[in-house]
Amino acid sequence: MLSPDLQYFLSVVEAGSITLAAEQLGLSQPAVSKAIARLERQAGAALLQRTARGVELTPAGRVLHARAAQASVSLDDALQAARDVGGVHAGILKVGVTPANALFVSRALFPRLTTERPSATIKFTTAFGAELFDALHKQHLHLVVSPIPDSPPDRLRCEVLFEEGFALIHSQDHWLASKSHIDVEDLSACEAVAPARGEVARQVLEQAMASLGIRFPKVRVESNHLDTIWYVASTSDLITVMPTSMLSQELPKGLVSRPIPLNYLSRKVGLFLSDGEVSAMAERAIQLLKQAGQAMGPDAFPFDRSAIPIVPAR
Repeated sequence: MLSPDLQYFLSVVEAGSITLAAEQLGLSQPAVSKAIARLERQAGAALLQRTARGVELTPAGRVLHARAAQASVSLDDALQAARDVGGVHAGILKVGVTPANALFVSRALFPRLTTERPSATIKFTTAFGAELFDALHKQHLHLVVSPIPDSPPDRLRCEVLFEEGFALIHSQDHWLASKSHIDVEDLSACEAVAPARGEVARQVLEQAMASLGIRFPKVRVESNHLDTIWYVASTSDLITVMPTSMLSQELPKGLVSRPIPLNYLSRKVGLFLSDGEVSAMAERAIQLLKQAGQAMGPDAFPFDRSAIPIVPAR
């Protein structure tokens, strides 16, 4: 196991503050400060720089943090492997998933995985692609389910789980609600709420629309929080576009969905893994995800396809 001083150091970096880390650890601030001071004496260099916002890593601190964080993950993985070999079906599975695919992953893994491994702990991290890919590369996650970007990260392995379409989402009071037919000009007249430009989910959608000659609506509000996107769309004249897998859950009050035919817009959702060793528990989760992905055909989320024949540009 890592020494207590190293564990405190990792906690301080994660919290960004000695005071906050001490509160989270249930220790006094002087005790945590002394632990950092002992590490700095051993390293022969300052590890943290105090700032008005808390603490920041020095060059020496970044080196130690990278190695210590990796060692901590490796120890956790080693303990999980020992539990699996011992037959107690315990351990921890860390899954990263984008908001739009959270329901798919939940249904794929539960209750099957918890029934098979009653002593196991499963931790979900919900975020957008770039953040998840970075965490997976650092082995803070064991696997990630995310839309596949146009240029997948070279450092990660990727396998397609399923392909799905998109749906136009807008307020029930939006002027589009009265239209039975929506064309490119209608979309061009709209403005949108969407994830940040750098997020994989938005990149995939923009690229798919561009390939059909459809301009993505002007984005007036950006948010990487799904509930915020729902709220803004339901209380304004801004539209958003979401994958059809989200139609399997009830939309918030005040929103309506207008599915776009699959032959117009689609995206691929993939399973991402790092080059590290995969535990037995992660292998079982991968099997369940692949089985669920095979069931995600074009009719997995039925809707009235005649409701929104969006005509691509000629």
